Amino acid sequence: MTRLHYFLSPVVINATMAIISLNALAHLGKRGESLRGALSDGGGGNGGVMAAGMVTVARAGGSPVRAHTHNTHNISVHSAQLASEKINATIDSIFQSASVPPETSFASRLNSSLIMPDLTGFQPGRDQYDGVMFASSLSLPDTEIMSLRVCTKRCKAIGMHSTIGLGNVVSQGGGRFMIKDFTEEYVEHSDKGEATGPEDARLDVLGNRVFLYFNMPPEAPAFQKCKGYDSGNFRKLHFKWRGEEGVCLLKAPESEPCKTEKNWVSIVPAGSIQPFFVYSIYPLQVFELHTERCKMRQVTGTWEPNPDLQHRGSSRYVKGIEVAEGTIYWALVHSEPGNLLAGRLNKYETFVSVVLVSRQQDKGFGQFKFQLLGTSCALPTGFEELGHHSFAYPSSIISFDPGQDVAKVTFHIDDQIIIRSSIQGVVEFLRTAHSQWLNTGEAFSCQRVRPVLWVMLCAASVTFVVVFMCLIWYAIKASSRFLRSSPPSCRDIPCTSD
Repeated sequence: MTRLHYFLSPVVINATMAIISLNALAHLGKRGESLRGALSDGGGGNGGVMAAGMVTVARAGGSPVRAHTHNTHNISVHSAQLASEKINATIDSIFQSASVPPETSFASRLNSSLIMPDLTGFQPGRDQYDGVMFASSLSLPDTEIMSLRVCTKRCKAIGMHSTIGLGNVVSQGGGRFMIKDFTEEYVEHSDKGEATGPEDARLDVLGNRVFLYFNMPPEAPAFQKCKGYDSGNFRKLHFKWRGEEGVCLLKAPESEPCKTEKNWVSIVPAGSIQPFFVYSIYPLQVFELHTERCKMRQVTGTWEPNPDLQHRGSSRYVKGIEVAEGTIYWALVHSEPGNLLAGRLNKYETFVSVVLVSRQQDKGFGQFKFQLLGTSCALPTGFEELGHHSFAYPSSIISFDPGQDVAKVTFHIDDQIIIRSSIQGVVEFLRTAHSQWLNTGEAFSCQRVRPVLWVMLCAASVTFVVVFMCLIWYAIKASSRFLRSSPPSCRDIPCTSD
């Protein structure tokens, strides 16, 4: 019995693994890229979070939307799936950062077409700035602005300091660009930690005022007891108008004070008087920032402190196309780094997040309504022409021309180079995701099953079959031994009775 017990234990374990893998695949087929999803009702901060799957949501006009027929549902999902998989990205130009030593493989392989700005005027009082790690760019009617994270110690060593540099991107012809009028956007900051100063500033515009949002350790004394504060690893997002003093900490009213938060992204609907920020995609949580009072109020969804972070904010949301219910906006988002379900360890994947924005009758807080329409399949951002690299991180959408269906964006490669890229195929996906939402009431999610999940399923299934066959073999052997060891019957030897 003891032997059988030890033998059955791995059988039970492997059978459980197979069942869990099958359930995970079935759940992924319903939810898509994220294993835990929900749709927000988008209503003024009072709506609840609804479970993923077949749900009923409200249109901009207030009437409920449901699936009309099974065939319509399948056609809508299939069309959105095909449109999602057609989105592609190509490299336009490459910015060879000063943080890359000349002997590296990148420098020998690439011909830089975005000229490094002059950093000699940036003197932090310790070391001269000599590196760049991150770029965000924004197209305005008369110019293009680029924000750079400028560092000391080539952005590599402990004790490096960062600041924000802003300049105008000027075309030199032949696909080459230069950054001119490069100046520092100074931000007061703490000097504690292994890396100090503001990091990864993104740009957006409200009316004719450009603003930045970036992460750095908060200065308030209440945060100084938080884990990671002394090392500089505890960071939160901050807001600042370009060229103006004063910094505002972006903080949800009910958020935990000591929780690091760096993935807020801006969305500025046409006609808004304040900027909005997307805190999470699943569930969709949107906040409006009152810039004068530095106060945030949730206008979409109910507060969820632990959202699904398999899709995280990267770029700002930009205007896509007009529909009957309002305007569709979209942004680039990225996967959780080192995520097993992403199929590629230590790499990011890039997706398109789609949100419908409709205007409500009242003014002030809650004047806009936000509805998630879906998240695309992963974009093909391998950029093979760069050779081997660990990750490509989407950092900004420079501009988007829906007529030509071309978006100009930036990617950050391995903390070493910055590329300008063109993305095509977004418009079709916006239309089909919107069509699916109208027909089914569901936000689109990619139905492609990850290779890693297939491997997990196959491994569990093969192990289960092998162990099951071994169990049968063991049972046969045990039965044979039992028969051979049975006591002789009276037919074999004379039997006597008392």
